[in-house]
Amino acid sequence: MKYAVVLTLALVGCSSLGTTYVAPGYLSTSADAVKRITVGAWAPADQAGAAPVIARIAADFVKLRKNYIVPESLALKGWEEGCKDNREGVLAVRVLKSAIENQDVELTVAVELFRCRDGALLWRAEGKGDGKSNDESLKEMVSNYARDVDPAAAQFAAPAFVVLQDVLNALPDVVLSDAEVEEKIEIGLVKPVYDRVQVLSASLEVI
Repeated sequence: MKYAVVLTLALVGCSSLGTTYVAPGYLSTSADAVKRITVGAWAPADQAGAAPVIARIAADFVKLRKNYIVPESLALKGWEEGCKDNREGVLAVRVLKSAIENQDVELTVAVELFRCRDGALLWRAEGKGDGKSNDESLKEMVSNYARDVDPAAAQFAAPAFVVLQDVLNALPDVVLSDAEVEEKIEIGLVKPVYDRVQVLSASLEVI
């Protein structure tokens, strides 16, 4: 069985990928790699509404661009909260710094992949990006996240989308068995928010 996902992204804002880390000896392509993950996010207390928005954007992006099985996204206080049910790991997004001036938002984030059974840090990357909250090319996406996740999306969704693209593209991908591919399809490849976004197009081919 062949599983392919093609995603076309709007080129908006500006972002850069910082330092990256992969745990010595960890191979994302091995059969025992972490594949079933919760995607969570943390933001400062005065921007708490941004956390579920950023978590959902990251989860939707990983579902589309990577082979990870992602049953859930949520706001987290600590990555351990995402270790439940049959989850093997947690992909945690932390807002390290934010600068907001009118509609211009600059975000610095760290994204870390933890293994639930022993708490090992398997991968980490930092990124910095800026964008406009009212970017016209992402207007529908922002509206959908604001309606379906949290009103804070009106300010954070577009800039978060910009910075997370580069960081999450660097996440080492996993290889799924045929049974795992079926599992990924069963839980849903794409959340409804992304189904309606005009600036993104996704096609799924299963052979």
